[in-house]
Amino acid sequence: MRVRQWWSSKLPMYMALSAWLCLSAGTQPDLFFSRLALVVFWVMVTASAGYLINNYFDYEDDLRAGKAVPGQRLSAAQFILLLVVLLALSTATVAILPGYPYNLLLQVAEIGIFFAYAAPPLRLKQLPVAGLISDALYAFVIPSLIVLLSFSVNHLAAFIPWLVLWSLAAGLRNIISHHLADRKADHKAGVFNFANFAGIKTAITLHHSLLAAEIPLFILLLLHGLHAYWLIAAAAVVIMLKLFTTDRYGIHFFRRALIKNLQTGVNDFYEGWWLFFSTVLLTAKQGWFSLLLPIQFLMFSSFASIVMQLMIKYVYYQLLVRIIIYRFFIHFLYHRLIVGVLYYGILVNLWHHGILRFLYFIYSLASLTVNYSIYYYRRYVLKQDDATARRLYVKKSDSPTPAQPHKSDIHAIQDEKETAACVQPYKGAHPDPLLSRFWTTIKSSMAYGSATVCPALSC
Repeated sequence: MRVRQWWSSKLPMYMALSAWLCLSAGTQPDLFFSRLALVVFWVMVTASAGYLINNYFDYEDDLRAGKAVPGQRLSAAQFILLLVVLLALSTATVAILPGYPYNLLLQVAEIGIFFAYAAPPLRLKQLPVAGLISDALYAFVIPSLIVLLSFSVNHLAAFIPWLVLWSLAAGLRNIISHHLADRKADHKAGVFNFANFAGIKTAITLHHSLLAAEIPLFILLLLHGLHAYWLIAAAAVVIMLKLFTTDRYGIHFFRRALIKNLQTGVNDFYEGWWLFFSTVLLTAKQGWFSLLLPIQFLMFSSFASIVMQLMIKYVYYQLLVRIIIYRFFIHFLYHRLIVGVLYYGILVNLWHHGILRFLYFIYSLASLTVNYSIYYYRRYVLKQDDATARRLYVKKSDSPTPAQPHKSDIHAIQDEKETAACVQPYKGAHPDPLLSRFWTTIKSSMAYGSATVCPALSC
């Protein structure tokens, strides 16, 4: 019965349609969950019956094509018994749901199209146009109408045209995509395939045209319900995540695989995100609807894995690692606050403009204090001038050639001249030239961070 083929594709879409219709109709949580359980059960048994009919009559064709088939073909009695049970359960479920008698008429049409599509003598799947339309009807259009009738939406007539057009476009695109994927196997088995019949280019062109029509039809359908703009924005985000990717170098656009990624994004929204965002909007109205989220994650593990991958890729890496850790902690706190403000703005400026200037002032003050102490001690205590204290004399040589002065004598003569220049009468306010020189040195050191000390008084 190929449970995997409809469990992750058809079932979540009809659950999402149910949640969206509940959002538009204002159904209470208890009534919603009871009807949703009936819709889910009806989809399960009806899809099982449809695939049972298709597999029973396509068993030999699937063997020739090399497709995966169950172990042994059911006997006619087993097939009839199992089919009767499934169709009885499906019909009983539809009878319980609201929408009588239209839902029963849709159920009869569903069963009739099942047999007309796969069973001889009609076997519509061998015809190019009738096969595509019949597949879209029983797989998308009729189930969507039964779900619509089950939730008693106000202004029902406004929903039906757009729901039929959208589901028909989605169903035709789905079956053409299936034919494109199976064209080689169907050609090998000698089975009709639309891609082989009309040509690959024609099938691809029709597929792209249906996709281009399906998206605006789905938007128009959503606009007839409540909170349409939120769902449209969510669908746009899901599709953009497939069309674009981000890495350390920026945002990149998948231009070569545009249609493929666009189709994948649309299918991902149908098969998981539509139900997820509809549940979030329902939860905003009443908290009991939040129970639908764990149900979705438990039933559809593939969607749960997609959510986890997106959380790891975008929430953890993009938000936590790149924005919070790198942008805030590394770039802002470290580079701008710690390095820029604390280190360069405070510590470096304090060291160069505060501490170094203060140390140079202390050094200049200590140097002046020592030099002037030695000078006054020699002059007033020892009663010696600089020439006598330093024993400045020049030894005359007996040789006719003048002797070269000693290095110490040269320095002594230079110091004596510079000292004489420093002790010239001062014309300022201070009568004592040494005190005047002292205050001038202190002022210059405090103003510019450097000063010139009298060479004769340096140590």
